[in-house]
Amino acid sequence: MDIHDKIKMLRESNGWSQLEFADRIGVSRQTVSNWETGGGIPSIPHIKMIALQCRVSTDYIIYNDCPYQLSLLGIDDEEYNLLQSMIRMLEQKQKESV
Repeated sequence: MDIHDKIKMLRESNGWSQLEFADRIGVSRQTVSNWETGGGIPSIPHIKMIALQCRVSTDYIIYNDCPYQLSLLGIDDEEYNLLQSMIRMLEQKQKESV
């Protein structure tokens, strides 16, 4: 899947219009349209913002699909916060065991 297909899929899976997505990323609607049609490629800062807003990794956006990658697509804020808490707990546990 190309980067323009991924951007469109991520936007649509979150239920955002191009304008809503553009506002979240800090670009114009026309810029989003260009990205989705392959008329342009987002800059690294914009890729980071897309990843943050869509709760995926930058690697997922830039590179080919990886079957071993956890997708957070479709989870709600409560589930996302729970996962973040669990990750922090595991990181703390690793630090304590070293």
